Amino acid sequence: MGEIRFCCGGCGAKLQVGQEYAGRQAKCPKCGQSSTVTAEEPRWPQAQVVEAEDVGPGRASEAFGLKLARAFGYPFKGSGIVLLIVATGCLAVLAFLSQRVPLIWIIKLFFGWYLCAYYISVVGSSAAGEEELPDWPDFTSLWDDIFRPVLLVGGAILVCLAPMIIYVQGNLIELLRSESRPAGAVLYFSIAWGLLYLPMSLLAIALFDSLIALNPFVIFKAIGKIPLRYLQGCVLFFLVYYVNTSLAGYLDAIPVLGFVIRVFFSFYMTMVAMRILGLIYHANAQKLGWFE
Repeated sequence: MGEIRFCCGGCGAKLQVGQEYAGRQAKCPKCGQSSTVTAEEPRWPQAQVVEAEDVGPGRASEAFGLKLARAFGYPFKGSGIVLLIVATGCLAVLAFLSQRVPLIWIIKLFFGWYLCAYYISVVGSSAAGEEELPDWPDFTSLWDDIFRPVLLVGGAILVCLAPMIIYVQGNLIELLRSESRPAGAVLYFSIAWGLLYLPMSLLAIALFDSLIALNPFVIFKAIGKIPLRYLQGCVLFFLVYYVNTSLAGYLDAIPVLGFVIRVFFSFYMTMVAMRILGLIYHANAQKLGWFE
């Protein structure tokens, strides 16, 4: 069967698909934009042509699910395993030293903030379509490389918890009574808000690099454009953290080695979670239209 060759409407790349895809949508593997496959067949040299990706209704959903599944192998690509080992070793040493030198906790704090900045860079790299972990962020400015990413993440978490904080503040006396139990529609709304808001808000601050991106209108408008795919990504995102938290309790029971394994696994699972966030944007960039 012959091949149809056409140009990507976004970046102009020369693409090709099988004749059976005539009139259907295909995605450019370079820029991610979808284009309609035309029946024309320009005669370009084969060396200049790359295969386009089918983004028909069934195929698109399957491809997104497979990408999410492959996120579990992402931390081991390229120099990923080296980064995991180095980060685990650094935190293990700092944890050991902090038991003997109290001021070491300051270094541990900065190291944690540095990792926070790195996780944000993983989201941005994945959103851009990169297949391997990014290098460690440059450490040239405390504000840009450490404090700013931590502030953005802290802002996202604060907005996610805002309804819960307001609820607790307004019902503090009742909640302090032993016979009282927090319940009601407001509580459930607060939980639902946080669960839906957090993944998209982390993705937004990673790409916009601004607290303005935490505007609820921006976040929920984006969720409304890709509800099914976002829900799919959210379920896997929180499942990763649930497994990570659950396993930590068992590993802590193992002396010394259990701590090292727990730290390594925690780094691994966090990178997987950040990869999932980046893939949500990469697979839906055109629908979200954040930078058009």
